[in-house]
Order: sequence, then C-alpha cells, then structure tokens
Amino acid sequence: MKKILKITLVSFIILIGFYFTTKAIAAVRPYQSLGGKITSTRSTKIEELEDQGYTCEVPGTTIEINPVRPGFCPMSYIIPYSTVSKTLTTPRSGQFILGLYSSITTQSTCTKIISYYPLTISTIEVMLPTIKMFGTSK
Repeated sequence: MKKILKITLVSFIILIGFYFTTKAIAAVRPYQSLGGKITSTRSTKIEELEDQGYTCEVPGTTIEINPVRPGFCPMSYIIPYSTVSKTLTTPRSGQFILGLYSSITTQSTCTKIISYYPLTISTIEVMLPTIKMFGTSK
C-alpha cells in the first residue's frame, strides 16, 4: 500500500512540474503575429521627429500598420534591410500585410543641432518592433 502511495505521489509531482514548465515555455514567445493595412511607409514617430528638424538614422524601412482587429491602434514597425518580403513585393501604402515581429526592438537615433555656439545637440532614441518575416498583397 505504501509503495502504491509513493508511486502515485511521485507521478503527481512530476505531472505538476511538467505542467508548470510547459506553461512557462509557452509564455515566452520570440515572435508575435501582425496583420493589417499599411497606412504609411514612414513611421509616425520618426516622421514627427523629422518634421521638428531631427535627422533620423533608420537601419531599414519603417511602416505604419492599422491592425485588422477592431479596437487596436495603428502601430509602427521597422523592416531591416536583411528582411525580404515572402511575396517579393515592396511594401507601400494601401497594401495588406501579414507577418511576424520580434519582441526585441530596433533602435533608431534621431539628432538635431540646437545651436552652433556653443554646440548643443539633442538626441532622441526611437525603439520600434522589428519585423522578421512578412508578406504583402499585390
């Protein structure tokens, strides 16, 4: 009787441990899905800074996407130069897009010279989610 109770208890502990381990692994997803309509081929965050006189160094193309799901706000993303569309089309306004983006963001640096004497430079860092794989409509 004791042996059966020990086996049952050990099995139960292993199952509980397996349950929580798989939950923790499932919670950490390196990529998340995106989908929607491209409203602009320039990120509004970058565009606003450039309108204020900043010069932004962006390692790729920025886009603004209006999600298909209702209740979600438009979102800015960056597509690195190394990421190529699976449909071999260049993103442009009005196209629909599906893809995956990374929870790791890409940094873009925007600088502006406030005054030349004494030299005063303002620098702002803009962090945008990075699209890792995508395809657009034609």
